[in-house]
Amino acid sequence: MLALCLLLPAAPAGAASLAGLVGERLEYRIRWGLVPAARAELEVAPGPPGTVVFRARARTLAYLDAVFPVRDLVETTVDLATGRPLLYSKFVREGWRRRPPVEVHFDPAAGLARRYQGERLARIVPVPPGVQDPLSCFLAYRTRPEATEGNFTLAVTDGKRVVTGVAVVHRRERVETPAGRFDAILVEPRMEGIGGVFRKSPGARLWVWLTDDDRRLPVKVETEVIVGRFTAELTAIHAPPGTGPATGTKGRRPAR
Repeated sequence: MLALCLLLPAAPAGAASLAGLVGERLEYRIRWGLVPAARAELEVAPGPPGTVVFRARARTLAYLDAVFPVRDLVETTVDLATGRPLLYSKFVREGWRRRPPVEVHFDPAAGLARRYQGERLARIVPVPPGVQDPLSCFLAYRTRPEATEGNFTLAVTDGKRVVTGVAVVHRRERVETPAGRFDAILVEPRMEGIGGVFRKSPGARLWVWLTDDDRRLPVKVETEVIVGRFTAELTAIHAPPGTGPATGTKGRRPAR
């Protein structure tokens, strides 16, 4: 879940750092219309030396597994020094069809991204400096939030093609979730032609509510897919060690 392209060109003082996010885990409930459908997690974990791994998981609730089981795992490994992705991987099971795993290997020195489907090298595409993948772009935004108005753009690739991702900031709202009430910024990411973490229906729009502070926590997401409208709401915040009170389900940020 959560294919978010929300980026700015420079990192200001006061923004969260990649290293400072390690240990964070966010939990969500996902509804299909009004029906509980799935659980999801976003996690920032330590990677190989000099890197961090951003991981998104989603799985259907037990009663839906017999009808349309979902087991999705998407990961990106990001260089701590540059913020650039090194490896993007996607393991998807949606319904009874099993797709081969996808990996995109980035070679910044050569300016290339190599996409593998299973063991097969499927495509090599040239990429510009600073390019992001469909998941790493969200980490980049969280660590470089300089402004809260207007549109922001960045090159994004899924290993098939490179597109210009655009994030439109609409307005500030107060959002109620199972994890508490939050002052939030409503953002609409647009990445036409890129295979993200889940597929939207043609012409559908994606809406993301991010906390109006330097953490930029995603507290709510709404989108339309082939089978209807899905809403993901934050249920628990497990904050990185030493970052204060926003830990576990009791770590609720009151509305200002």
